[in-house]
Amino acid sequence: LLRQGGMGSVYRAWDLTLNIPVALKEMLPEPGLQPQKLTAMRDQFQREAQVLAGLHHPNLPRVTDFFQWEGNAYLVMDFVEGESLDEMIARQGPLPDSSVVEWAMQLLDALTACHERRIVHRDVKPHNIIIRTDGRAVLVDFGLVKMWDPRNPQTQHIVRGMGTQDYASPEHFSLGGQHTEPRSDLYSLGATLYHALTGHAPSSAFDRWANAACFVPPSALGARVRPPVEAAIVRAMAMDPAQRFASSWEMRAALLAATGQVAPQPPPRVAAPVQAARAKREAARPAPKVRSARWGLEMAVGALLAAAGMLVIQVVLFARAMSLDLYVGRTIGALVVGAVGWFVGDLIFEALARPQLAAAPAEGGSRPTQRLVAFTRRVARGLTTWQQILLLMGLLVVAAALVWVLGPPLARIWLVSRYVSFYALIGPLAYAASGRKPWRTAVAHTLVTTVGGALLGVRLGLGQNVLALFLAAALGGLVMEGIAFVAERWLK
Repeated sequence: LLRQGGMGSVYRAWDLTLNIPVALKEMLPEPGLQPQKLTAMRDQFQREAQVLAGLHHPNLPRVTDFFQWEGNAYLVMDFVEGESLDEMIARQGPLPDSSVVEWAMQLLDALTACHERRIVHRDVKPHNIIIRTDGRAVLVDFGLVKMWDPRNPQTQHIVRGMGTQDYASPEHFSLGGQHTEPRSDLYSLGATLYHALTGHAPSSAFDRWANAACFVPPSALGARVRPPVEAAIVRAMAMDPAQRFASSWEMRAALLAATGQVAPQPPPRVAAPVQAARAKREAARPAPKVRSARWGLEMAVGALLAAAGMLVIQVVLFARAMSLDLYVGRTIGALVVGAVGWFVGDLIFEALARPQLAAAPAEGGSRPTQRLVAFTRRVARGLTTWQQILLLMGLLVVAAALVWVLGPPLARIWLVSRYVSFYALIGPLAYAASGRKPWRTAVAHTLVTTVGGALLGVRLGLGQNVLALFLAAALGGLVMEGIAFVAERWLK
């Protein structure tokens, strides 16, 4: 066994036909995966193997075979003899500028070969770079590979994963609402070069997103690096993809210029007009909104969802009893409650839905929930999946108890009973907590509104048509999903 990770295991094996050592990679799907998904994943794994088999480059291992045995899928690749870059850094500390730049040139050549075939590696890091005895750098482990389609950047095959935190780009975490693409590999390579030159892993993209001041250039850590080389690395690690190099070839040209060499002309491309048009569109596209700077817009969407869900229920069930002042007052109340729901949901998302990220700093976070994340994460990270499910069930029981206990006294408060619809909190909370995934808002709004409304009706002794309430809540949920769909396209 050479290495093992969340995406699979790699073994050193022997090819009995060719009498040579090979690397054998076994795909390890998540336990409990449904049979249909497991079959689809294996089919995708085979298609990816066929694509990777077409890559022939001295700085990439060849994929020579694919097979399935006893229900598992395997890739056979060249066995690369050498020392991984992370082992070299651990043994020697900061590495010489000249060696790091030479390896960077080779790796950028390899990435160019991948990107020309629309293959994004997505896990460039010191652990996945082998330095052979002849000094050649080889980029290995395509476990998180993604087939990138610029018309549909979400297109992705094999195993979904976030990469290693210290070297993963903001797009890996969807911090700007974007998806990984070729420039994401440049960020990861820049972070890898940073580590090689300084002996220290850089601040993660999530930490930088929370606190931009935590990132320092390599020279500030005492690295002996030429200023133009440092500038190229810092540019490759820009948080905004539009501020990075446009391609691996451009970054390689910058490093060549930094070392006093003349960069060759880019190779001609058959589809140059198409790529030029695409580059022009990319240049004309406004810089993406960073999530830390747009939380107010997301909160506004959450508040709007709450108002929409509330209004549908009021119109469907209570139109005859409604007046203008009730519509206006309850809309304002729903907007406030919805904003609170979004706030709570955003806290849950940041602390629980991203367990692979480090806790955000307690001070200086740019989102309003940032200061609460560290404490919540300390509680949540120690819980297993079943413990989290039990925790959720416990929270539902507590919520039902609160409705039963607090319903009557709140109903006696004129302002609250007349203008505040507490069920409006649920939709925005689910919208934020699920990372704006579709249908979560509608389902949560429908179920909680129906159960809570029925329970409150029983507690207050009011006649409640549960079926009518369910249908009104479901209709409201559909309207909320429509608003969320439009908002998602706008926020992107």
